[in-house]
Amino acid sequence: QLALKASGELDKELLLADVLGNPLDQTGQTIIVNKGFSHGVTEGSNVVLKNNLVGVVTSVSRGRSVVSLVTSPNTRSTVVDIDSPDRLEGVARGDFGISIIMSQILPNELISVNDLIVTSGKDGLFEPNLILGKVVEIQGTESDPIRSAVIKSELDLKRLEKVFIIIL
Repeated sequence: QLALKASGELDKELLLADVLGNPLDQTGQTIIVNKGFSHGVTEGSNVVLKNNLVGVVTSVSRGRSVVSLVTSPNTRSTVVDIDSPDRLEGVARGDFGISIIMSQILPNELISVNDLIVTSGKDGLFEPNLILGKVVEIQGTESDPIRSAVIKSELDLKRLEKVFIIIL
């Protein structure tokens, strides 16, 4: 078992895990890692790489865990736009293995392409300040009652080889 302390804002015990892939999931919404409850992993454990949120553990066995990726519609998190002057807060969810959607943005709320979106930690599910990604598109116009932002992870989630699991 390899436990590391992260540097920077994330100061938790991290467990290095190998990504085994998930041949049963053709949608690319989950991965399997080679650590389980015998290593201290629990359901709800956050999975990260380079301060980026990879996903959340949704199922644990003795030596393996299933991780629902941030791009899965089953993964929802409270987020904050750290580049917005108002530090716009919202809820983000995965978009079927493709991207992440931050929805229900009101017309008067400022958000721009290239803004950095991080977890707020207010949902109690995810550690605060984990990077979800950058805004790549704003859906809707300022005259629309509700807009959405498309967020792209800075990680290539289809090519992960190693990740860290935050041990609670």
